[in-house]
Formats: sequence, structure tokens, C-alpha cells
Amino acid sequence: MVVDFGGGSRLHRAASCVLVVALVLAVAVVYGAATTSTALAAGAGRQKLTGHEGVVPPGATLVGPAPAATDLPLTVTLKPRDPAALAAEAHAVADPGSAQYRHFLSPTQIAQQFGATPATIAQVTASLRQGGLAVGAPSATGLSLPVSGTVAQVQSAFSTPISQYRLSSGRTGYDNATAPEVDASLAPQIEGILGLDTLSPPLLATKRPLPWRRASPPRPGRTAPAASAT
Repeated sequence: MVVDFGGGSRLHRAASCVLVVALVLAVAVVYGAATTSTALAAGAGRQKLTGHEGVVPPGATLVGPAPAATDLPLTVTLKPRDPAALAAEAHAVADPGSAQYRHFLSPTQIAQQFGATPATIAQVTASLRQGGLAVGAPSATGLSLPVSGTVAQVQSAFSTPISQYRLSSGRTGYDNATAPEVDASLAPQIEGILGLDTLSPPLLATKRPLPWRRASPPRPGRTAPAASAT
């Protein structure tokens, strides 16, 4: 299976990071690990996304509530279809002994095989917009949505207070004290919400992205997709 990430452009770097998130999720599902997507009952018709409470680093000082009018960009990550198959694909492209070693999927292939369905994307988008948030086009992989709103809108949409902290370095950032809530019908489709906690980078974001090449040689019987220009 041939993969092309287009030579490392910004779009494909972002897509690869989203793929890393999806791959780690898939492995966790396969091995039965309890991950951030386990939901607990919240308000009527709502569920909490457990494991998404913010983490305040040692030495950080509470400044107060985050300014309500400040814009807060977020990324809502979606669960992949067939996590077990995605985990197997991730293992194969990372295994030097596999015929698929470093034959990465392109973002389009990821979307076609593992991305959220158009119906799921439409459902999540509609719900977030109804909550007062702006939602952009899905990522090329179909595994994330760019979302934005003011702090006040985000707090209302996800039922979580957001506070401002000052780190020992002098930098300030935000932290959500409780796990965000979403409509119960959406909870099974959402993997996480990145950007609520800006004090510490997400754990998955610290992992090294999988390597890619402008074009990988096709395996016998496979045709290499054209390299992307973006």
C-alpha cells in the first residue's frame, strides 16, 4: 500500500499529527486500554469526555478566569472507523520486517479507509454550531475539525470553566478544570478536544510524527498515487 505525504508541507505535517493521534487511539482500543474517550454521565442528554481535564504544571500561578472575549481556537478530533484495522496498518508501516514498511497512506486514503463518515462529520458540525461555535472544513484525513469561539462561547458549549494561569517562565495560558461535556449522541464519535488546555502540550503531540517521503515506491500490484502539490 503506497503512501504519499507530499514532501512535508504544513498541511501534511498537520495531517500526520492527526494520524498519530488516531493510531495511538486505535492501538489503545485493540489492547483494551482505558482511554480519554470513555464517557461519564453528565447533565441531561450530555456526557463528559473523561481524561480531558487540564493539567496545571508545577509552579503555575492562578491569575483568574480566562478573559471571556478572548478567541480560543480548538481542534475536535474524531474517532476513526475500524480502529483495529488502523492499528494493524500503523504496525505494518512501522515494522522494518513488513512489506508495508514506510509505505504510508496519503491523507485521502486515510479519509477513505479510516476517517469519520460524512454523516458523522455533519452531525458533529451541526451540534457544535448549535452551541455557538464556528466550525471549519474537516481535515484531509477526515479525523478532525477546526473549531473556534470566544472563551465564553467555549465554556458554554462544553460546560467547563476555563481559568488563566501564569507559568514560572512568565508565559500565560488557559486550563479547563473539568472534563468537557458534549451531547450524548456525539460522545461515541469524538476522541478529544485539543486547545482547552494551553498550559501543557497534549501528550500525543509530543510524539515524533511518522516519517514520510515525497513518493514511496509501489509494492507489486499497487499503483502509487500522484504526489500532492499542497
